[in-house]
Amino acid sequence: MFMQIHCVRCGECETISHVLLGCSYARAVWFGSPLGSNYLLNANLDFSDWVSAWKSFSTLGKKESKSLITLCSFFYWHIWLSRNDLVFGRKTWQPNEVISAALRAFHEYSVVHMAGLSTPGTSVASPPQWVVLVVGTVKCNCDASFSASFNKASMGFVCRDHNSLPLKGFSCPSSFSDIMVGETLVVRLAMQEMVANGFERVVIESDSKSLITYIENGGGAAPFHVKTLVDDIIYLSLSFVSCSFVCISREINSVTDSLARRALSHD
Repeated sequence: MFMQIHCVRCGECETISHVLLGCSYARAVWFGSPLGSNYLLNANLDFSDWVSAWKSFSTLGKKESKSLITLCSFFYWHIWLSRNDLVFGRKTWQPNEVISAALRAFHEYSVVHMAGLSTPGTSVASPPQWVVLVVGTVKCNCDASFSASFNKASMGFVCRDHNSLPLKGFSCPSSFSDIMVGETLVVRLAMQEMVANGFERVVIESDSKSLITYIENGGGAAPFHVKTLVDDIIYLSLSFVSCSFVCISREINSVTDSLARRALSHD
């Protein structure tokens, strides 16, 4: 006799696909994660179909593809662990707790894996750790994209609260022809939006190490073609009670990167 099992969170029919992808809880985790919700537009998405779609990661290169697949796996595992803890009455995980635990496990795995591949005497830099934000702090991820082949440019940013819940997302085509100009423009635009929205404590993340360095050094070393923009960013930072700038890896910034690239297709 077949017995239908219902999801302990939403009451819908429980399947592997539902628990890991379709449930509103799982979707909140995926949306708040660095991976975003790019592959979760369909609530009835089948688990095996999504895993098959991982082949598309190969376009990012072998190293980044393997890293993203590993990151996805850690998120699957922790979503499943949170489900089991709820079923057996051990703990009720909030989506941001699942995100933090999955990222922490991924980073620990990455450090050990990289250390195992390194030669004696070679130091391995630890990946950036997931930092729980202070209540009231808004984190904004920014990115720009430029296609020389099609002479198209675009940019995007995503703002999240301290629980990693999205507050604002934005992407649009642009007209820059230098990626550094684009990275600087999108950070300035994001800061202007955060000022307009009354955010007081902000953390701004970008995968442009050069830009973050120019900002942290007061703009003095910035190239002439972005100097004015960097000065604008530094001036805007004074509008907040607290404002910090963080450089993150491209894989962690994948949501905003995808958002920016999507705008390339706009006419």
